[in-house]
Amino acid sequence: MINPEPLDKLRKFFGAEGESFVREVVTRYLQGAEGMLNDLERFLQQQDIVQFARVAHTLKGNSASVGAEEVSSLAAELEMMGRNGDLSGAPEKILLLRNAFLIAKNELEQMLRGKTS
Repeated sequence: MINPEPLDKLRKFFGAEGESFVREVVTRYLQGAEGMLNDLERFLQQQDIVQFARVAHTLKGNSASVGAEEVSSLAAELEMMGRNGDLSGAPEKILLLRNAFLIAKNELEQMLRGKTS
């Protein structure tokens, strides 16, 4: 479920341009997050722990900025796995992350179309 607070704050901060700015942020997030999910799987397969943690960290922050809290939380767990050098549970966690992202994506796309979930 999307927490509307971060996007509402952006709308308010940017005033008349707020809705346009939020739409741009959400669109860029949706485009970038799918690539980051693929990158996580690739870096896991390559056992590139440094890049794995970096991508998870970026996904965590980007997700938080659009209110995708479950995606952000799971990405934070993956980031810590990478920082701790233990990716043994990462494949299962990435599956959970993909599912959470699909739910968030659906909600954000509905928001872009002007509908609420």
